[in-house]
Amino acid sequence: MKRKIEEILDILIEEIKEGKSVESCLKDYPEYADELRPLLFFVADIEEIPEPEVNPAAFSRIMARVNSIPEQKGIKGYLYGFRNLLLRPVVLKTVSLILIFTFILSMTFSFSADSLPGDFLYPVKCFCEKTQLAMTFNVKDKSRLHLELADRKMRDFKLVFEKEEKINRELLNSMIDEASNALQYCEFLSSEECSTLVAKAKDCHKKQIKVLQTIKPQVHDTDHTLIIEAIDKCSLACQCANPCLSPEE
Repeated sequence: MKRKIEEILDILIEEIKEGKSVESCLKDYPEYADELRPLLFFVADIEEIPEPEVNPAAFSRIMARVNSIPEQKGIKGYLYGFRNLLLRPVVLKTVSLILIFTFILSMTFSFSADSLPGDFLYPVKCFCEKTQLAMTFNVKDKSRLHLELADRKMRDFKLVFEKEEKINRELLNSMIDEASNALQYCEFLSSEECSTLVAKAKDCHKKQIKVLQTIKPQVHDTDHTLIIEAIDKCSLACQCANPCLSPEE
């Protein structure tokens, strides 16, 4: 029975950790070489990252400067407390994991950015997008990110249609919803910021309508109703989006 590529990737990652080269691993599975190569090189690079260590010389210089600080308002006590905290293995390990996770996330998103539904890395792309939203705490940045995601979904929707000549319902609904989701943060913005956001959301929906109207003559009969409903949904969203006032006003 032919193994799934996900199972093969797990096996090869363990072999790389044991010291086997990427090219040697790929020789065992030539049919998956093109898909596995960038992922395995990425894993190999991660394995070569050294564990973080405190530079003794640099640390000694810093502590020498700390010792020269007069004991005013407990400054030295705070610095010594910070030193003890930094030297705890659990803190070093936690900081290291956060930095490595951030690096992996950015590199993985770069690899998966151009993937489409059905591609091996598309689930990774979706996960990265959700992580981006979860890690964005500023409401203004979050609303902007929703609009960026709406544009990405619209681009993917067009590419899938050009490639497969059929409507991807998930992407269709997602691109419309992302533009509308941006407006849920209006109540936390000033009147001016809210008006700007509403205008951008309307422009996003108008672009979506233009794309849908362009492909409408090309769709099969079964998808024709779906396109009409999507156009109506975008039009309604444009009409319902009105500038709002901030809570202070």
